Amino acid sequence: MKNGKTNNLILKVSTSGDAIGMVSGKIEKTSGISNIVVKAKNSWNLTYNEDTGVFNIYKAAGSKTDEILDISYSLTNQAQTGTIYIKNIKITTINYELTEKENLSKNVIKKQFDGLSIEEGPSKTIYVKGENFNKNGMIVKAHYNDGSSKAITNYTITDGNNLTIGKTSVTISYTENGVTKTATQGITVVEKLQTTLKEICEKQTEDGTTYISNILPGSTISQILETNGTIKVFKGETQITNTNEKIGTGMKITIEKEGSQKEEYIAIVTGDLNGDSEMNDIDMLRLARYGANLDKTLSGAYLKAGDIYKDGNYADDADLLKIARVLVGLDSL
Repeated sequence: MKNGKTNNLILKVSTSGDAIGMVSGKIEKTSGISNIVVKAKNSWNLTYNEDTGVFNIYKAAGSKTDEILDISYSLTNQAQTGTIYIKNIKITTINYELTEKENLSKNVIKKQFDGLSIEEGPSKTIYVKGENFNKNGMIVKAHYNDGSSKAITNYTITDGNNLTIGKTSVTISYTENGVTKTATQGITVVEKLQTTLKEICEKQTEDGTTYISNILPGSTISQILETNGTIKVFKGETQITNTNEKIGTGMKITIEKEGSQKEEYIAIVTGDLNGDSEMNDIDMLRLARYGANLDKTLSGAYLKAGDIYKDGNYADDADLLKIARVLVGLDSL
């Protein structure tokens, strides 16, 4: 039978009194164990008889009285098990005091993969419907029957693509020498954030900012959009908590949902050039001053709100005429 994989045992000794000068003993084994090789560790000097298994190991200058022998071996029987004995153990101190120790034995088995665990979960555990599982940050370990373990990366995620609502975990699997083990990682899958604008409102993006335009003066948030996310409205740095509050030009609207989903908009209320949610004489005056080069502070969403005529030109004579006609009831937005 072919020799199995080489394994190792370490003999470690210590004393509470005088330092050890020499350790002797005899190494025996059961059938199924072969290729015994004995080496000294930590600068100890070794004599070893391969035929009898008898060893003597002497302390040398600078050596340490801890790990002194490295015994390597192979398991060659079908069961891949066996026992190694160290008998007739005698320890002699540097003062020639002799101590006899009880025989030692070690049952050895073939190292085998027998378990899988997720030691640290991934950075992301909340997913939007249709997304794929992201393993970044996850630490997976393989465990063995000798108590050892190691981190692995060549595992398989068997059901982590196109995640669906109701799915609460993904399966991690790993195979080694024909043995497969699995572990599960908990996740949450949420619906995709959806926002629908009402009436004639439109989305437009310019220079990285997304606006909601064509909002009629006096409109509330519920009158301009509907969503499955959580809405927050801000006027400057102040959050507007009254859901019946009228939307004014320049207000920021954020919509959030689980899974780090977020949309952000700036409101443009047609004809509302000062952010008070209305279109009135004050806005017409500001529009007229801007057109006459008497007020150049009009900019951003407030300038865009001046496109009352809806021709893509902001705050020009056509817009001034339009706002005047609407305010006296001769036209409508």
